[in-house]
Amino acid sequence: MTINMQDVLQQMTSTGISMAAIIGQDGSVLGTSPGFRVSADEVKQLLSGIKAPDSFRAKEFTLGGTPYTLLRIEQDRTILGKKGDSGATVVKTKTGLVVAVHKWGTEAQKFSGLTQDIADFLISSGY
Repeated sequence: MTINMQDVLQQMTSTGISMAAIIGQDGSVLGTSPGFRVSADEVKQLLSGIKAPDSFRAKEFTLGGTPYTLLRIEQDRTILGKKGDSGATVVKTKTGLVVAVHKWGTEAQKFSGLTQDIADFLISSGY
């Protein structure tokens, strides 16, 4: 099944997510919000953190060059972070990462859940 990643990103940002990206595990960009770039080094850092959470917990991570404080890693696939009034959710799929930057506060759980739902959809479609 072929999926238009820009359509998926449009769906994400239409819910209030500020910036989003779908990135291959090799760092290739499958889709991204305008002006939002996640580097191959950032992808490598995130994948290492998911693989070995204990060595990653004391660190912060970066998305698009912006540092986020690591809050927790869930289910060996989801990274949650925070910077000021922004939150970040990164979810690993079979072949890549779904990345979302969103407002922090009462709706952070909603945005995190939406990002995980998108990742689940991509996984079920072979991504």
